[in-house]
Amino acid sequence: MKKLFALAIAALAIALASCSNSSGGGGPTSLGYTLEQGKVAKSDKNEAAGWPTATFANRKGIRDGMNSKTTSDYLKMTLTEAALKNWIKKLNKTEEEANQIVADINSVGNYALLVDDPDDTQKAWWFYVVKD
Repeated sequence: MKKLFALAIAALAIALASCSNSSGGGGPTSLGYTLEQGKVAKSDKNEAAGWPTATFANRKGIRDGMNSKTTSDYLKMTLTEAALKNWIKKLNKTEEEANQIVADINSVGNYALLVDDPDDTQKAWWFYVVKD
């Protein structure tokens, strides 16, 4: 399962990175969202799980805290809204949940998500999405 999860993340990252690098017009173009992810100790995730998440600043604080404790697998990429929804669904979220998360991102401007690593009881993933 660990290899499958890592392969799914890596495959999505490669596919999306190739999309984000093709601007066609000579200048940079925004795809809509920037996603960051990394792996931390599960105890760091558990500590952050109680932090407030209602505002842009709160969510950015979670990102900054998790980023400073990232032990491996850091990745940053840009996504279209459709690609973001597909990525969210790969985290075992339903279509409705993906739509709600994207609506929340569009409303607040960012989103922080903390997920236990299904293959390593000592690790967790953090994900941070900001609307460009």
